[in-house]
Amino acid sequence: MLRTLTVSHDHDASLRPLPRFIDMDKDAALVTTTVPDYHDGLREKTGKPKDDTLPTGSSSSGGFQRYINQLAINNFGFTLQVAWEAVGLSFQLAWLNGGPAALVWGSMIAGVGSTLVATALGEMASMDPTVGAQYRWSARFASFAPEFWGFIQGWITVIAWICSCAGAFSFMSNTLSGLIIFNSPSYEPKAWHSTVFLIAFLIVPLVLNLYLRKIINYLETIGGIFHVVFFVAIVATLCTLAKRSTPEYVFMTLHTDAGWDNPGVAFSIGMLAVAYPISSFDGVLHMIEETKEPRKRVPKAMILATSLNAIMMIAFCICLMFCIGDEEAVAKSILPITEVFYSA
Repeated sequence: MLRTLTVSHDHDASLRPLPRFIDMDKDAALVTTTVPDYHDGLREKTGKPKDDTLPTGSSSSGGFQRYINQLAINNFGFTLQVAWEAVGLSFQLAWLNGGPAALVWGSMIAGVGSTLVATALGEMASMDPTVGAQYRWSARFASFAPEFWGFIQGWITVIAWICSCAGAFSFMSNTLSGLIIFNSPSYEPKAWHSTVFLIAFLIVPLVLNLYLRKIINYLETIGGIFHVVFFVAIVATLCTLAKRSTPEYVFMTLHTDAGWDNPGVAFSIGMLAVAYPISSFDGVLHMIEETKEPRKRVPKAMILATSLNAIMMIAFCICLMFCIGDEEAVAKSILPITEVFYSA
């Protein structure tokens, strides 16, 4: 249904902000205008929410095309986090601060916490599927000063996008540099090499999203399959070949070698290495405009992707600490995961 807003012919009416929702007054001589009621949902004659066919604010002659199906959006959320792979590429950040205990116990805390947050955001997405997500919901549902909270959340979101995207490509650039150094000891890395690698990696998704959008569904499916297959292969290989650490080392060892003597501070800093990979579940929300039946499919994809990634990340962290091998070589390497594999 369309809810009707009423505006009286008062001379000062144009100077006052309209209330968000006003009930229709049958007795007044009024000029009316209509806006979508996002709380009840626009519905067509078929009874389906209109946002399942057209994005919010679009018309039948324009707007985004909804081409992402349930399998693709599931795999999008699944591969967007790639939590266990990201931990493998970044666990050296937690090695001096926190060490094994921060990685193992921190992955459990981060996994459960992220799943709970994804559940809450999924509920919001089912109520009001909008591509703006958090900042739109803050501006719409905040109990007081909604415009202020929407503005603040908008800037937080922009900063998060910049930092998150730069961080992801930085890890990829660091990984490539580490692989070159590991395989070619004569290679002398320069500061600008990493920047060139980063730009090269950035070009790939840019071209895919601008010109090769039709194959993204297939790439997401392939990525989801590899995400599981490689996990099984790597865990099986390490557990079969690597020298085992003791349970006391894995669950009770807390490193404070970076200067933070307080174990709580060291643990918290170390936990960042496992909290970052599992925190990008909200990326699914920003694909709402291109997803079919977003009220149903987006929440399912968020919760499924986050919970499964959390389980895989926890299992990988435990496996990695039990199979860490030569600690000294791991601590000195620019890409420690290569030393773990080489030792195994």
